[in-house]
Amino acid sequence: MHPFYNTMNVMSFKLGAAYVENNFRIGLNRCRGKYDHAADEIAMTTPFSFTVNIFGNNGNCKLLQFINSEHDYQILINSGLSKCALKVISNEEIDNFTIDGHIHLHCFFNNVS
Repeated sequence: MHPFYNTMNVMSFKLGAAYVENNFRIGLNRCRGKYDHAADEIAMTTPFSFTVNIFGNNGNCKLLQFINSEHDYQILINSGLSKCALKVISNEEIDNFTIDGHIHLHCFFNNVS
């Protein structure tokens, strides 16, 4: 996982995906940017919504949203990452969202007022 920056409010994030215990998991962490000092706590004050669309066969689509009002993305002093917010897709359901054995994700940030 490499960090990426949200151009809407210059926050840094990491997105990861893996199969764990017969489930497909997608996780989002807020991480320190290259100019954030490690001795400072980073509170989540700017609202955001990060949407992941998973496209599969026969027009199947699954929408996953990561919203900071539903999860604490605060970064504690001397920590590099927030707690991970997880979305889980069961092993039985994942076949609907694969194309030729691959998972196709479309990710974007939404404006939140």
